[in-house]
Amino acid sequence: MNPSVPDSLDGRYFGPLSATTLLGRATPMLTRDTADGPLVWRGIAP
Repeated sequence: MNPSVPDSLDGRYFGPLSATTLLGRATPMLTRDTADGPLVWRGIAP
């Protein structure tokens, strides 16, 4: 989902979705606590 990459498969590719088409909840798995902080894995333990 990089705006500078034309073939990124995000909403620009498939367009908006109706809320009724969603099957689950999106959960961030790799995040930062601050903008310049390190990436922290928050998913299931590897």
